Amino acid sequence: MERLSFFFFLFFFSKRRKSAFTLIELLLVAALMVVIAGLSIPNLPRHLSVFQLDQATRHTSYLMRYAQSLAVVNQKEYRLCFSLDRLKYWVEEESADKEAGILQGALDQEKRFQQVAGEKGKIFFVPRGIAVEVEQSSIGFYPDGTIDRAVVVFHNKNQKKKMISTQERRGQIDVFSPSE
Repeated sequence: MERLSFFFFLFFFSKRRKSAFTLIELLLVAALMVVIAGLSIPNLPRHLSVFQLDQATRHTSYLMRYAQSLAVVNQKEYRLCFSLDRLKYWVEEESADKEAGILQGALDQEKRFQQVAGEKGKIFFVPRGIAVEVEQSSIGFYPDGTIDRAVVVFHNKNQKKKMISTQERRGQIDVFSPSE
C-alpha cells in the first residue's frame, strides 16, 4: 500500500510540473494563426462591403420609420430628401410658416420645408463604394401615417443589392434583398 501511494505521489507531481507550454507548441500555434489570417484577409474587403451595404440600408430604413412617426405625432408632413448625386440624405419637416406661403397666392403652391433639428436632422452620407438608386429626390411622410410609394435600392461594387420599399403595403417600410 505504501508503494502504491509513493507511485501516486510521483505521478501527481510529475503531471503538475508539465503544466507550461513548450516553445515548439507556442511556435506551432503562432504558425497556425498566421495561416488562418493569410487565408481570411483576401475576403475582408468583400465582407466589409456587405457590412456597409447592410448598415446603410438599416440606417436609412430607421430614418424613414423615424420620419413616419414624427409625422403622425406632430401632425406635420415630413420627407426624406436625397441629394442629386444620391450620396447624401436628410430629413425635413414642414415649416411653421406654411400659412404665409398659402397667402402669397397661386404662384407659391409648394409647401415649405426645413431640415429637422437635432441629431436626426443632420446630413447623412452613403458609405463609399455603395450606390443608391431612387426615382424621386424625396419621399413624403404624412400625418395620417401614409408614405409616398417609393423603392430605394442600395448596391455595392459586387452588385449585391438591398431594397427599401413602401409600395407593397400602405404605410409600411419593408427592407429585403431582391433574392428573398
